[in-house]
Order: sequence, then structure tokens, then C-alpha cells
Amino acid sequence: MSAPATVLLDVRDLTVSYAGDGGVVRAVDGVSFAVHTGETVALVGESGCGKTSVAFALMRVMADGARIGASSRITFDGTDLLTLDERAMRDLRGRKIAMIFQEPASALNPVMKVGAQVAEVALLHGEKSSLRRGIARWRCSIAPASRMRHAARTSIRTSCPAACASAC
Repeated sequence: MSAPATVLLDVRDLTVSYAGDGGVVRAVDGVSFAVHTGETVALVGESGCGKTSVAFALMRVMADGARIGASSRITFDGTDLLTLDERAMRDLRGRKIAMIFQEPASALNPVMKVGAQVAEVALLHGEKSSLRRGIARWRCSIAPASRMRHAARTSIRTSCPAACASAC
């Protein structure tokens, strides 16, 4: 009998609220879940149900006016993410925890070359080997030039954010 997998991410009673002109809106109300080591989990639901708010709360990249509830708990690999300062979170983001958006093309900067965007992520984390790994992953995942131009363009737009995530 194998040992049970350890909990890598533990989210308890997550509440996310947004302050606006019309008052406070609670977008996420009491969400709890756990992700174990080696497990793949998808967060699914209807449009506007709070999936993105949950992901932004986990990454601590909240919009101005957004607040995580006082009773909320987010633990990643034994570390309470809600107690970390911004520098510690920045060190954690990309290296240990990352997200790839449903519409990956929206994560691209249209005025920067794709290679520069992959390089920026790796260099931000100060890892040359990660840069090589990210670029190699991107090159392996794009459509060959012999395919139609649209397919290559679509492949680049969807593979570049994944390459950025793997460059960390």
C-alpha cells in the first residue's frame, strides 16, 4: 500500500470581494479545495462564477479594490501565502506556482517579440537554464512553417504562455 499524497495546495473558506461604485460585491464565497502532489486539477464553471478571482487570489495578483476575506486560508507547500510579503510572493510566482489563462493570447504583449517575452520571464527569475528550457519548449510546440499561416499563428499564441510558465 502506498503512502497518501501530500497536500500541495490547500484552500479553505476563500472569499474574494470587490469594492466598486455600487458597493462591495462578493465574487467568491467560501470556496475550499485541496490539490495533492502529482495531481492535476481544473477549475471549471460558468462564465462569471469566480474562477479567475480564485486564480488571482491564489497568485496574489488582485485588482485594486479586491480583497481576500479575513477567514480565508491559502497554503502552498506548507507556506501560508496570505502572510507572505510581495517580494516573497514574486519569488514564488513562476518558480513554484503559475497559471496559464484560458485564452493564452491575452497574456501576450503585442509589441514585444515572442522570444523576448519568454526571455523576460526567465531573466526575471535569474535562471539561464530556465530560459533555454522555455525557448526549447516553445520551439517544439509551434506548428511547422509548412502548415498554413493561421495554424502557425494560433500555435504561437497558445504555446508562448506555456513556454513562459515552463521557463520559471
